[in-house]
Amino acid sequence: MKKIVIICVIIILTAGACTKDTGNTRMLSEGIITRADYGACICCGGWMIDIGQNTYRFYTVPANSHLDLTQETFPLPVTVGWKKSENQCDGLEITIDYISKR
Repeated sequence: MKKIVIICVIIILTAGACTKDTGNTRMLSEGIITRADYGACICCGGWMIDIGQNTYRFYTVPANSHLDLTQETFPLPVTVGWKKSENQCDGLEITIDYISKR
């Protein structure tokens, strides 16, 4: 009986340490904003950014970033704090909560 109790305690403690990856964790990455997206589709608009081997779309930058993308020249190397958007249209959208030029 004592062995069963010990095993149950170990299982409970181990299970409590596990976390589920929701895919919505904030990342801090280096990226390159490549262009504005002037397309006329339902998922179009915003800017395209390459982070690693992936290309994402974002629609806004934080107000405190002091970065006006309508006045920038692309490609623009940046450091971004980002996460995948909760409201995905085509699976490429991210939300940026920090951005600065490199």
